[in-house]
Amino acid sequence: MVQMKSVIQETKLDQWTIGNLVDWIEGFMLDRRAQQVSKGTIQFYEKKFKKFLSWCAMQKIATVDEVDAHALRKFIVYLEEEGHNRGGVIAYIKALRAFFNWYALETDSPSPMKRIKTPKPILDPLEPAKAEDIIAMIKVCDMRDKAILLFLLDTGVRARELIQINVADVNFITGTIRILHGKGGKSRIVFIGRKTRKALRAYVKHTGSLFQTADGGRFTYSGLRQVMRRKAEKAGVPVPALHSFRRLFAITMLRNGVDIYTLQLLMGHADLQVLKRYLKLTQTDSLLAHQKGSPVEKLL
Repeated sequence: MVQMKSVIQETKLDQWTIGNLVDWIEGFMLDRRAQQVSKGTIQFYEKKFKKFLSWCAMQKIATVDEVDAHALRKFIVYLEEEGHNRGGVIAYIKALRAFFNWYALETDSPSPMKRIKTPKPILDPLEPAKAEDIIAMIKVCDMRDKAILLFLLDTGVRARELIQINVADVNFITGTIRILHGKGGKSRIVFIGRKTRKALRAYVKHTGSLFQTADGGRFTYSGLRQVMRRKAEKAGVPVPALHSFRRLFAITMLRNGVDIYTLQLLMGHADLQVLKRYLKLTQTDSLLAHQKGSPVEKLL
Protein backbone atom coordinates (compact mmCIF):
# COMPACT_ATOMS: atom_id res chain seq x y z
CA MET A 1 0.00 0.00 0.00
CA VAL A 2 1.19 3.50 -0.80
CA GLN A 3 2.50 5.23 2.31
CA MET A 4 0.35 8.33 2.28
CA LYS A 5 2.71 10.32 4.51
CA SER A 6 5.45 10.03 1.88
CA VAL A 7 3.18 11.92 -0.49
CA ILE A 8 3.19 14.85 1.89
CA GLN A 9 6.96 14.67 2.38
CA GLU A 10 7.39 15.07 -1.37
CA THR A 11 5.82 18.53 -1.13
CA LYS A 12 8.79 19.76 1.00
CA LEU A 13 6.61 21.92 3.26
CA ASP A 14 8.94 21.85 6.28
CA GLN A 15 6.79 24.14 8.41
CA TRP A 16 3.69 22.02 8.16
CA THR A 17 2.45 18.47 8.85
CA ILE A 18 -0.55 16.67 7.43
CA GLY A 19 -2.11 15.94 10.81
CA ASN A 20 -4.79 13.29 11.13
CA LEU A 21 -6.14 13.35 7.56
CA VAL A 22 -3.62 10.81 6.34
CA ASP A 23 -4.21 8.64 9.40
CA TRP A 24 -7.92 8.46 8.69
CA ILE A 25 -7.33 7.67 5.03
CA GLU A 26 -4.97 4.88 6.04
CA GLY A 27 -7.70 3.67 8.40
CA PHE A 28 -10.16 3.66 5.52
CA MET A 29 -7.73 1.68 3.36
CA LEU A 30 -7.29 -0.84 6.17
CA ASP A 31 -11.07 -1.21 6.36
CA ARG A 32 -11.30 -1.82 2.59
CA ARG A 33 -8.58 -4.45 2.82
CA ALA A 34 -10.37 -6.12 5.73
CA GLN A 35 -13.46 -6.27 3.55
CA GLN A 36 -11.31 -8.02 0.93
CA VAL A 37 -12.09 -5.62 -1.88
CA SER A 38 -10.26 -6.35 -5.10
CA LYS A 39 -6.66 -5.37 -5.73
CA GLY A 40 -7.85 -3.12 -8.55
CA THR A 41 -10.17 -1.24 -6.17
CA ILE A 42 -7.34 -0.77 -3.66
CA GLN A 43 -5.12 0.65 -6.41
CA PHE A 44 -7.96 2.92 -7.53
CA TYR A 45 -8.30 4.40 -4.02
CA GLU A 46 -4.55 4.76 -3.57
CA LYS A 47 -4.18 6.67 -6.83
CA LYS A 48 -7.05 9.05 -6.08
CA PHE A 49 -6.06 9.71 -2.47
CA LYS A 50 -2.45 10.32 -3.44
CA LYS A 51 -3.43 13.30 -5.59
CA PHE A 52 -5.99 14.49 -3.05
CA LEU A 53 -3.42 14.47 -0.23
CA SER A 54 -0.89 16.30 -2.40
CA TRP A 55 -3.50 18.97 -3.05
CA CYS A 56 -4.32 19.13 0.66
CA ALA A 57 -0.63 19.66 1.36
CA MET A 58 -0.55 22.62 -1.02
CA GLN A 59 -3.65 24.04 0.67
CA LYS A 60 -2.22 23.33 4.15
CA ILE A 61 -5.25 21.28 5.09
CA ALA A 62 -4.19 19.14 8.05
CA THR A 63 -7.28 17.44 9.44
CA VAL A 64 -10.42 15.77 8.18
CA ASP A 65 -12.53 18.48 9.78
CA GLU A 66 -10.88 21.10 7.58
CA VAL A 67 -12.16 19.36 4.46
CA ASP A 68 -15.56 21.00 4.07
CA ALA A 69 -17.78 21.28 1.01
CA HIS A 70 -15.99 24.47 -0.07
CA ALA A 71 -12.60 22.75 -0.01
CA LEU A 72 -13.98 19.80 -1.96
CA ARG A 73 -15.38 22.11 -4.64
CA LYS A 74 -11.98 23.80 -4.91
CA PHE A 75 -10.38 20.38 -5.38
CA ILE A 76 -12.87 19.51 -8.14
CA VAL A 77 -12.08 22.78 -9.93
CA TYR A 78 -8.38 22.02 -9.52
CA LEU A 79 -8.88 18.65 -11.23
CA GLU A 80 -10.75 20.27 -14.11
CA GLU A 81 -8.02 22.89 -14.53
CA GLU A 82 -5.45 20.09 -14.61
CA GLY A 83 -7.23 18.68 -17.63
CA HIS A 84 -9.22 15.81 -16.14
CA ASN A 85 -12.34 15.04 -18.15
CA ARG A 86 -15.74 14.60 -16.55
CA GLY A 87 -15.28 10.86 -16.13
CA GLY A 88 -11.98 11.39 -14.34
CA VAL A 89 -13.49 13.97 -11.99
CA ILE A 90 -16.38 11.63 -11.22
CA ALA A 91 -13.87 8.91 -10.30
CA TYR A 92 -12.24 11.21 -7.71
CA ILE A 93 -15.65 12.16 -6.31
CA LYS A 94 -16.54 8.48 -6.03
CA ALA A 95 -13.37 7.73 -4.03
CA LEU A 96 -13.82 10.72 -1.74
CA ARG A 97 -17.49 9.96 -1.18
CA ALA A 98 -16.60 6.43 -0.09
CA PHE A 99 -13.99 7.77 2.34
CA PHE A 100 -16.10 10.52 3.89
CA ASN A 101 -19.16 8.29 4.19
CA TRP A 102 -17.01 5.76 6.04
CA TYR A 103 -15.56 8.51 8.23
CA ALA A 104 -19.05 9.76 9.05
CA LEU A 105 -20.07 6.29 10.24
CA GLU A 106 -16.90 5.93 12.29
CA THR A 107 -17.27 9.28 14.03
CA ASP A 108 -21.02 10.00 13.92
CA SER A 109 -20.26 13.22 12.09
CA PRO A 110 -21.84 14.60 8.90
CA SER A 111 -20.12 13.96 5.59
CA PRO A 112 -19.17 17.07 3.57
CA MET A 113 -19.87 15.03 0.44
CA LYS A 114 -23.61 15.37 1.11
CA ARG A 115 -23.38 18.88 -0.33
CA ILE A 116 -21.38 17.80 -3.38
CA LYS A 117 -23.37 16.78 -6.44
CA THR A 118 -21.78 14.27 -8.77
CA PRO A 119 -21.81 15.54 -12.38
CA LYS A 120 -23.82 13.43 -14.77
CA PRO A 121 -21.52 11.37 -17.01
CA ILE A 122 -21.39 12.29 -20.68
CA LEU A 123 -22.66 9.25 -22.54
CA ASP A 124 -20.65 9.71 -25.70
CA PRO A 125 -20.31 6.56 -27.80
CA LEU A 126 -17.29 4.45 -26.88
CA GLU A 127 -15.21 3.66 -29.92
CA PRO A 128 -14.28 -0.02 -30.25
CA ALA A 129 -11.19 -1.54 -31.81
CA LYS A 130 -11.41 -1.85 -35.58
CA ALA A 131 -12.28 -5.40 -36.58
CA GLU A 132 -10.06 -5.24 -39.67
CA ASP A 133 -7.07 -4.24 -37.51
CA ILE A 134 -7.64 -7.16 -35.12
CA ILE A 135 -7.94 -9.57 -38.06
CA ALA A 136 -4.63 -8.27 -39.45
CA MET A 137 -2.98 -8.78 -36.06
CA ILE A 138 -4.32 -12.33 -35.72
CA LYS A 139 -2.73 -13.23 -39.07
CA VAL A 140 0.77 -12.46 -37.73
CA CYS A 141 0.34 -14.17 -34.33
CA ASP A 142 1.85 -17.36 -32.97
CA MET A 143 -0.46 -19.85 -31.22
CA ARG A 144 -0.40 -18.14 -27.82
CA ASP A 145 -0.97 -14.61 -29.03
CA LYS A 146 -3.66 -15.72 -31.47
CA ALA A 147 -5.46 -17.41 -28.59
CA ILE A 148 -5.16 -14.25 -26.48
CA LEU A 149 -6.65 -12.01 -29.18
CA LEU A 150 -9.47 -14.43 -29.96
CA PHE A 151 -10.21 -14.88 -26.26
CA LEU A 152 -10.44 -11.13 -25.59
CA LEU A 153 -12.67 -10.62 -28.61
CA ASP A 154 -14.91 -13.63 -27.98
CA THR A 155 -15.54 -13.06 -24.27
CA GLY A 156 -15.39 -9.32 -23.74
CA VAL A 157 -13.50 -9.89 -20.49
CA ARG A 158 -11.42 -7.13 -18.96
CA ALA A 159 -7.67 -7.51 -19.43
CA ARG A 160 -7.16 -7.76 -15.66
CA GLU A 161 -9.75 -10.54 -15.55
CA LEU A 162 -7.99 -12.42 -18.34
CA ILE A 163 -4.64 -12.57 -16.57
CA GLN A 164 -6.31 -14.10 -13.49
CA ILE A 165 -7.93 -16.98 -15.38
CA ASN A 166 -6.48 -20.45 -14.80
CA VAL A 167 -6.64 -23.49 -17.03
CA ALA A 168 -8.91 -25.13 -14.45
CA ASP A 169 -11.46 -22.32 -14.98
CA VAL A 170 -12.01 -23.28 -18.62
CA ASN A 171 -14.17 -26.05 -20.05
CA PHE A 172 -12.44 -26.71 -23.35
CA ILE A 173 -15.38 -28.76 -24.65
CA THR A 174 -18.35 -26.49 -23.92
CA GLY A 175 -16.45 -23.20 -23.93
CA THR A 176 -17.73 -22.21 -20.49
CA ILE A 177 -15.31 -20.06 -18.48
CA ARG A 178 -15.51 -19.01 -14.84
CA ILE A 179 -14.42 -15.46 -14.06
CA LEU A 180 -13.64 -15.69 -10.36
CA HIS A 181 -12.00 -12.29 -9.93
CA GLY A 182 -14.21 -9.82 -11.74
CA LYS A 183 -14.53 -6.12 -11.01
CA GLY A 184 -15.62 -5.56 -7.44
CA GLY A 185 -14.72 -9.15 -6.58
CA LYS A 186 -17.79 -10.46 -8.42
CA SER A 187 -17.74 -13.74 -10.31
CA ARG A 188 -19.59 -14.62 -13.52
CA ILE A 189 -19.66 -17.06 -16.42
CA VAL A 190 -18.55 -16.19 -19.96
CA PHE A 191 -18.27 -18.29 -23.09
CA ILE A 192 -16.06 -18.87 -26.11
CA GLY A 193 -17.09 -20.22 -29.50
CA ARG A 194 -15.76 -23.12 -31.54
CA LYS A 195 -12.91 -21.24 -33.23
CA THR A 196 -11.60 -19.82 -29.96
CA ARG A 197 -11.87 -23.23 -28.25
CA LYS A 198 -9.86 -24.73 -31.11
CA ALA A 199 -7.16 -22.04 -30.76
CA LEU A 200 -6.99 -22.60 -26.99
CA ARG A 201 -6.67 -26.37 -27.31
CA ALA A 202 -3.83 -25.90 -29.79
CA TYR A 203 -1.98 -23.64 -27.34
CA VAL A 204 -2.73 -24.94 -23.85
CA LYS A 205 -0.51 -27.86 -22.87
CA HIS A 206 0.10 -26.71 -19.31
CA THR A 207 -1.52 -26.15 -15.94
CA GLY A 208 -1.72 -23.01 -13.84
CA SER A 209 -2.54 -19.67 -15.44
CA LEU A 210 -4.31 -19.90 -18.78
CA PHE A 211 -1.98 -17.54 -20.63
CA GLN A 212 1.67 -17.72 -19.68
CA THR A 213 4.84 -15.83 -20.46
CA ALA A 214 7.80 -17.50 -22.16
CA ASP A 215 9.19 -18.57 -18.79
CA GLY A 216 5.88 -20.05 -17.64
CA GLY A 217 4.85 -17.13 -15.44
CA ARG A 218 1.51 -15.39 -15.22
CA PHE A 219 0.97 -12.47 -17.57
CA THR A 220 0.90 -8.94 -16.20
CA TYR A 221 -1.22 -6.11 -17.55
CA SER A 222 1.84 -4.41 -19.01
CA GLY A 223 2.88 -7.73 -20.55
CA LEU A 224 -0.42 -7.93 -22.41
CA ARG A 225 0.05 -4.38 -23.65
CA GLN A 226 3.45 -5.37 -25.01
CA VAL A 227 1.84 -8.24 -26.92
CA MET A 228 -0.59 -5.78 -28.50
CA ARG A 229 2.18 -3.36 -29.40
CA ARG A 230 4.38 -6.03 -31.04
CA LYS A 231 1.57 -7.60 -33.06
CA ALA A 232 0.15 -4.26 -34.17
CA GLU A 233 3.57 -3.10 -35.35
CA LYS A 234 4.11 -6.37 -37.20
CA ALA A 235 0.68 -6.11 -38.84
CA GLY A 236 1.17 -2.43 -39.66
CA VAL A 237 -1.92 -1.23 -37.81
CA PRO A 238 -2.47 1.18 -34.87
CA VAL A 239 -1.94 -0.36 -31.45
CA PRO A 240 -5.38 -1.12 -29.98
CA ALA A 241 -6.08 -0.43 -26.32
CA LEU A 242 -6.77 -3.59 -24.35
CA HIS A 243 -10.19 -2.27 -23.37
CA SER A 244 -11.09 -1.63 -27.01
CA PHE A 245 -11.48 -5.39 -27.50
CA ARG A 246 -14.21 -5.30 -24.86
CA ARG A 247 -15.89 -2.47 -26.73
CA LEU A 248 -15.74 -4.35 -30.03
CA PHE A 249 -17.25 -7.40 -28.31
CA ALA A 250 -20.11 -5.29 -26.94
CA ILE A 251 -21.01 -3.45 -30.13
CA THR A 252 -20.73 -6.62 -32.26
CA MET A 253 -23.01 -8.54 -29.90
CA LEU A 254 -25.57 -5.71 -29.99
CA ARG A 255 -25.41 -5.50 -33.78
CA ASN A 256 -25.95 -9.25 -33.97
CA GLY A 257 -29.14 -9.04 -31.95
CA VAL A 258 -28.04 -9.94 -28.41
CA ASP A 259 -30.30 -8.14 -25.93
CA ILE A 260 -28.76 -5.58 -23.62
CA TYR A 261 -29.65 -7.43 -20.40
CA THR A 262 -27.87 -10.62 -21.47
CA LEU A 263 -24.90 -8.54 -22.57
CA GLN A 264 -24.84 -6.87 -19.15
CA LEU A 265 -24.48 -10.29 -17.51
CA LEU A 266 -21.76 -11.41 -19.92
CA MET A 267 -19.72 -8.23 -19.43
CA GLY A 268 -20.17 -8.04 -15.66
CA HIS A 269 -21.57 -4.50 -15.59
CA ALA A 270 -23.29 -3.45 -12.38
CA ASP A 271 -25.80 -1.35 -14.33
CA LEU A 272 -26.76 -0.45 -17.89
CA GLN A 273 -25.20 3.00 -17.89
CA VAL A 274 -22.07 2.04 -19.83
CA LEU A 275 -23.93 -0.21 -22.25
CA LYS A 276 -26.18 2.69 -23.20
CA ARG A 277 -23.12 4.26 -24.77
CA TYR A 278 -22.79 1.27 -27.09
CA LEU A 279 -26.49 1.56 -27.96
CA LYS A 280 -25.74 5.01 -29.34
CA LEU A 281 -23.41 3.38 -31.86
CA THR A 282 -26.12 0.96 -32.97
CA GLN A 283 -28.50 3.90 -33.37
CA THR A 284 -25.89 5.46 -35.64
CA ASP A 285 -25.91 2.19 -37.62
CA SER A 286 -29.68 2.54 -38.06
CA LEU A 287 -29.34 6.13 -39.23
CA LEU A 288 -26.71 5.21 -41.82
CA ALA A 289 -28.81 2.27 -42.99
CA HIS A 290 -31.84 4.53 -43.46
CA GLN A 291 -29.80 7.09 -45.35
CA LYS A 292 -28.53 4.32 -47.62
CA GLY A 293 -31.87 2.62 -48.24
CA SER A 294 -34.54 5.32 -47.85
CA PRO A 295 -37.36 4.57 -50.33
CA VAL A 296 -38.15 8.26 -50.78
CA GLU A 297 -34.53 9.16 -51.43
CA LYS A 298 -34.07 6.27 -53.85
CA LEU A 299 -37.37 6.36 -55.72
CA LEU A 300 -38.20 10.04 -56.04
